Amino acid sequence: MFSCILLFAIYLMSSLHDLRVSGSDSHCSVKPVLTPSRLVLRYGDSANVTCEVCGHQGTPKFEKSLGKVTGNNTTAVWIVDKMTEWDITSICYYEDKEGKLQATILPVVVYQLPEHVSISFVEYNNTLESGKHTLLCSVSDTAPAADLVVTFYRGSIPLDQQNSTRTTKEPESQSFTLSYNITKEDNGAPFWCQAKLELGHEGLQHLPVVRSGNINPIVHYKPELLVPANPDPIKITEGKSLHLNCSADGNPAPLYTWEKPIDGSNSFASVLTVDPVGFEHVGQYVCTVSNSVGSVKVKFNVDVQVDPTPFIIAAAVFFVVLMIVGGMMLYHFCYKPNRMGTYSLWNVLNLHKQHTAVPAKG
Repeated sequence: MFSCILLFAIYLMSSLHDLRVSGSDSHCSVKPVLTPSRLVLRYGDSANVTCEVCGHQGTPKFEKSLGKVTGNNTTAVWIVDKMTEWDITSICYYEDKEGKLQATILPVVVYQLPEHVSISFVEYNNTLESGKHTLLCSVSDTAPAADLVVTFYRGSIPLDQQNSTRTTKEPESQSFTLSYNITKEDNGAPFWCQAKLELGHEGLQHLPVVRSGNINPIVHYKPELLVPANPDPIKITEGKSLHLNCSADGNPAPLYTWEKPIDGSNSFASVLTVDPVGFEHVGQYVCTVSNSVGSVKVKFNVDVQVDPTPFIIAAAVFFVVLMIVGGMMLYHFCYKPNRMGTYSLWNVLNLHKQHTAVPAKG
């Protein structure tokens, strides 16, 4: 506590003399110059920070709680062999010729990458039903906790990015949640999350990110028909093959049950076949498609019509017979008499009676 108060007092006194310049070194900075101006290092790593005072304004010194200091009249070097503190501040200062303290605070960021990142669905028990669910991304032992940023992904598509609400510099484990509407398209899709530290503009620009493994949910959803839900009435000719299709997509795979006017085969298939169809098959057929999530029904109204083929054949045969008989009669009564002549016994008899005797010549 005393060390922090002392550091603050030194910095406050220095701030009151920011514009003072000594002697002929008007181009020099009154404040000590730190290199780097902001220290970012991993917990347990080593670091060196140089503090310089322009000209002969004074001898720089470091106020620190860790490490050692070396240097000369114009330069001081703060050396940390191993960073073992999370919340640490260092100040470089000197006393000018007027006896005033000039100081520069060195911001120090000590970080630790996440030890482990994992993703899961809340209340996930091997399967999910379509609808709203919560994704949970858990990040362990990260510092500074306040600088943690988590991004949720579905495949290569980012879903949401969230910043930590913590304010501590020490490592903490944190959890982030995302509400997500699961659909059948998400069945087997990879979900994952990644954690990274955003340490500011002056922080490390290529700090590695840590990502979770994938979770590939098994999504259960009610049957969805692959055919029209309200088919038009079906008219079919007697003797033809009847096919009624109520195929659907669902997970788990749907079961099919048919209600029919009469008993038949294929009662548990997606396609009901009646071959050949007869008048006894007239009526309504109801297909129920179901799984553990839900069910859907399709109703088919079937009307069987008379097959006109036998009548057409009979009419054709009758027409052919009629043509044959007509041709024979035409031949007998018209063609044959004209070409071959006729013979009538009655005409012969009448011709015999009409003969008269011719008188003999004397």
